[in-house]
Amino acid sequence: MNRRNPTNVFHLSLEPSEAGLGLVEILISLVLSMLLAIALFTVLHSTLFGAISQRSISALQESERRAAANIQEVAHAGGYFVVDPSAYSVQGSIPISALQVTNALTAGTVSSAPGTNVTYSNGQYVVGTSNPDVLNIRFQSALNANGNVNEPPTMDCLGQSANSTTPTIYNNTYFVDTTNNSLDCAVNGGAPQIIVGNGSNGGVQVESMTVLYGVDTNSSGSVTEYETANQVTVWSNVLTAQITLNYANPLYVTSETLAQNKGQLPTIPFTFLVDFKGAGSVN
Repeated sequence: MNRRNPTNVFHLSLEPSEAGLGLVEILISLVLSMLLAIALFTVLHSTLFGAISQRSISALQESERRAAANIQEVAHAGGYFVVDPSAYSVQGSIPISALQVTNALTAGTVSSAPGTNVTYSNGQYVVGTSNPDVLNIRFQSALNANGNVNEPPTMDCLGQSANSTTPTIYNNTYFVDTTNNSLDCAVNGGAPQIIVGNGSNGGVQVESMTVLYGVDTNSSGSVTEYETANQVTVWSNVLTAQITLNYANPLYVTSETLAQNKGQLPTIPFTFLVDFKGAGSVN
């Protein structure tokens, strides 16, 4: 009689339940886990980089808007002056241009960017210098000028308005502080203050500024050519200014090549136009 070996039966019944993961299976599981982790990290890194980039670009755009609005507002005030009602009649017995020269924006040398001065002629309201470019705009203002309580004072580039009833000339000086990488403004040679840049508002930095002046060279009332400050000979013929602020590109990595930066350049130029349409007006 052929009998089964009870030992063999017991061994065969337990063999499948005793089988575990082999070394190959473990290695495959580890590799798959690593690939999944890398994929998740890549997605997370891309999302984080995209969010940071978007915030940086938004901060840059906001900085551009603030700089343009500030300079444009002061440019519109350029040439404004306070007229004494007793010296001016509606019939225009005294031309406004004459009042501007004799009673308001008189010739003189004033403080500009730190350590520098600029000279204005009679009636002149804008003057610039080159290398580095500095833009000066002046106007006259007063609080309740000549007793007129309805006369609003004009604000300077720092957002301050006249607090004296005596007509005062305010010279607004725009320049780039290359140490702090900021667009600064000083009033009457006072301590400059940052308008935009210096790493504020999301790390925005302004590296340089260039100004081209729109000049009416043939008395046509329109701009016929744009010139640098060194090229302008008659400042009273300046009607507009083309200003370019060169911002540090927040997406540019200095340690990488141009190819690695995917075409991103070190700086982003922002160009805008301001006009001095307020020149010669009465404040």
